[in-house]
Amino acid sequence: YVVFCAGMAAVAIATIMWVVDVQNVRGWTKPFVIYGMNPMVAFVGSGVMARCIYSIFTVNYDGKKIPLEAAIYQSMFASWLDPVNASLAFAVTFVLFWFVILSVLYQKKIFFKV
Repeated sequence: YVVFCAGMAAVAIATIMWVVDVQNVRGWTKPFVIYGMNPMVAFVGSGVMARCIYSIFTVNYDGKKIPLEAAIYQSMFASWLDPVNASLAFAVTFVLFWFVILSVLYQKKIFFKV
């Protein structure tokens, strides 16, 4: 199983390299470029934000003090979606939130390097 996964990963990366570098098809790569220009901001920022909304910031929701993440999840997603889809929607929204932040940094040509 591990060898199969490694082989498929190698085929996938080789195919992407062929499409992007040899065939010059780059229109679909812009989101990856935006994330790749400030990966540390995305990694550290999303980790800190996740920690804060999961454990530090609390709000009153339905008469109880709960983490901000739970309030966002309940009010914006779980109120109209099944739990699995609500969880997916929350995760996708979190990723898109950071994509917007990284897009602003990219447009202003602000790049953090180590």
